[in-house]
Amino acid sequence: MTDFVAIRGYAIPFNRTIYIEEVGVELIDRNAFRDMLRARRRYPVAIRWFDHDVDAYQIAGSAQLFDDGHGLGFSCTVDMRAPYHGGRSSNWAVIASMTRSVNPVDQCSVGDFMIDEAVSDTVGGIACRRVLKATISHITITDHAAYRQYTGVWPSHCDLDRAPYRIQEMSARWEIGKQLHALRSKRDGLISAAETIVNGKGLGPGGDLSPDQMTAFWAKVAAVKQVDQELGRLGEGVTHD
Repeated sequence: MTDFVAIRGYAIPFNRTIYIEEVGVELIDRNAFRDMLRARRRYPVAIRWFDHDVDAYQIAGSAQLFDDGHGLGFSCTVDMRAPYHGGRSSNWAVIASMTRSVNPVDQCSVGDFMIDEAVSDTVGGIACRRVLKATISHITITDHAAYRQYTGVWPSHCDLDRAPYRIQEMSARWEIGKQLHALRSKRDGLISAAETIVNGKGLGPGGDLSPDQMTAFWAKVAAVKQVDQELGRLGEGVTHD
């Protein structure tokens, strides 16, 4: 029996409208968590079980996050050696609840959802609040999430042939989304490095780039083009924020 199990999922979808009591119709913008992801070391996101209470059972202390065309993706490692906690079931029972055939606990809800920027918008003729920038402190795995079927969670080691179709679809999308996120991060790093070469100190006489600096700069440009090609192969054109 394994000591650790990896779980994956989507915590919240992008560009999906939902009615929230006392708020009305809400939509999360594609780039709403971009700043949070860039500063992820300052925003550790825990994974909780079933509710948002501060004393809720925590199955993982920190998740890895990324964003793609569907939503905010995440992954974490669950310690299966954890004993019973305060009368609660072990993590094996948690995993079993996610994958059972009847009423699985396979939805996600974001906790401490703090909106930093939002605007009024109209989508399909319906007035809504578009969230442009936000942060979260944790993700709760539950069976009654606000965004319901647009969220999902699954253990990565399980055969998903018998999983709900939405989970199968999300799993395939998750794999591509994770690759896209890594490529976008690599692209951002290459562009930043190229800008540092051009704008950095130590330029030659008259402020010109030295031959070595020119070589390094064009190497970064070539690498960006290669990443762009890979992004295109995976089905995502390059957008400029």
